[in-house]
Amino acid sequence: MVPKDGPRQRRERDFTIEGANSELISYTYAKLTDGAVKGFMLIWPQGARITAEDGSESYEVDRRRALVLDAMRQSFAPIPGAALPDNAGLDQAEQSIDLVSGLKIRKAERARSGFFVTEQGDVLTTLEAVQNCGSVTLEDAYPANIVATDEQLGLALLRPQTPLAPMAIAELLNFDPRIGSELAVAGFSYGGRLPSPTLTFGTLAETRGLAGETEISRLNVTVQDGDAGGPVLDQGGAVIGMLLAAPTEGKLLPQGVGLTAKGTALAEFLAANGVTATMTQIQGALTPYDLTNNAANMTVLVSCWK
Repeated sequence: MVPKDGPRQRRERDFTIEGANSELISYTYAKLTDGAVKGFMLIWPQGARITAEDGSESYEVDRRRALVLDAMRQSFAPIPGAALPDNAGLDQAEQSIDLVSGLKIRKAERARSGFFVTEQGDVLTTLEAVQNCGSVTLEDAYPANIVATDEQLGLALLRPQTPLAPMAIAELLNFDPRIGSELAVAGFSYGGRLPSPTLTFGTLAETRGLAGETEISRLNVTVQDGDAGGPVLDQGGAVIGMLLAAPTEGKLLPQGVGLTAKGTALAEFLAANGVTATMTQIQGALTPYDLTNNAANMTVLVSCWK
């Protein structure tokens, strides 16, 4: 009903939303009056207009819409005391966080995880997270561009269209930790339904991939699809790698098996694309609170939109 492209304006007590696509153009106005929000919406079809004289098509602005909209704005007057109750039209059996006042919230095609690697907000994530997307956002708010990919490892580097100021960036471990070491995967396990990333704990099972790849490690950890792209941290908060997306064709890994691209492989990918990674050695173990806080500050929700 309201196309995503168009000007929006919010003032102290009212707002307007305009949207247009090839099929329609919409105008929404609402204001706060006596503790209630009241307004109106005009939806106008938008398509080719046929000229009677020669049958030609045009997409000029329909002047009739401008007249109607002007009349609605001039005549709009809230009726005192008339307002629908907050739960009007609400089906109690179908309440959902994906609804606002009974209207469906636009949802991403898929949501994965990523983490900051530069002070300007560059984000490392999986290639699977951003393939075939019309647009990509960070934290559902900041549009980002795909600036580099690695199809072999399944990596993607994102750059926000407007520089950000991360609270923390990843410090990559420059060697393999010991097999059996405890680790934690930080990620948006539930596709952004929770406001902060979840920590999933496991251990390092092997310092090679299943086919002997030296740039991949195998983990004993049970993760969700939304965790893919998230940082894998040791007990000191260093990033030992990035959780890779589960295979989608030809293979199905057993429950509790995860694969991570090593920190050294991530650093090489970043360097090849003009980004200098921050490297570190093993540090002393953090408290659970500090580890969780550190992970939350660097981990990012990556959303793919059609």
